[in-house]
Amino acid sequence: MSAIEAFKQHIAEVATLGEQVNQINARIRQIQGIAHEAQAPAQQAATLKAKRRSILARVFLGTGDNSELSGTEKAIAEAEAAAQAGAPNREGAEAAIEELQRQASAIAQEIHAIGKDRFDLYHAALKEHAKAALPAYQEAVDNLAQAYAEVIGRCRAIDEIADPQTGRYMAAFGYPNSPEVPPVPTFNQNVRFKTLIDTDGLVFAAKEQAKRHLDAIAMHAANITKQPGATK
Repeated sequence: MSAIEAFKQHIAEVATLGEQVNQINARIRQIQGIAHEAQAPAQQAATLKAKRRSILARVFLGTGDNSELSGTEKAIAEAEAAAQAGAPNREGAEAAIEELQRQASAIAQEIHAIGKDRFDLYHAALKEHAKAALPAYQEAVDNLAQAYAEVIGRCRAIDEIADPQTGRYMAAFGYPNSPEVPPVPTFNQNVRFKTLIDTDGLVFAAKEQAKRHLDAIAMHAANITKQPGATK
């Protein structure tokens, strides 16, 4: 497997696991709604009991009405009955949430574990991407060497009969030095001779393009896991 394919596989695996976590979290939110509904009667009973206590306090102080008690106690009984009937469903929902949270946590730990390899794989993929450019580079170097030798040879032929006193000036001096000879691109920024030009802009553009290329591969690998029929 190539380094780029290994990187794509890694991204796809992480994306698949991440999608699993998203699905589990969506299920948790759904069950939380069910648990909240099942909890509502118990909360209502607690509210009614607080109301009953307030009624009793006012009755004791002579400012309340005993007739309020019967209706409140009936409502409390109904709420408690509903809470008791819904208790198994609520408990099941809460237990299900705990189980799903454990599953999500386990997957998150797995993502963290395999995520440690991301930059090693990214590094290897970038190296492979760079190596793919070497054949064209080598061909260009070979062609440049041949062209350079041809130019230098012709310039040195001029130098053999050069005589500055008569106006026949030298053309080579060991490298193409005449205004007619175009400069040779190199990576040297510290020395500014005829054969040296600045390639920083081109190098920076190529670097950013290489990163964009690998990032596009990663994005495609992540997105493809969400397509119909993709392996989960």
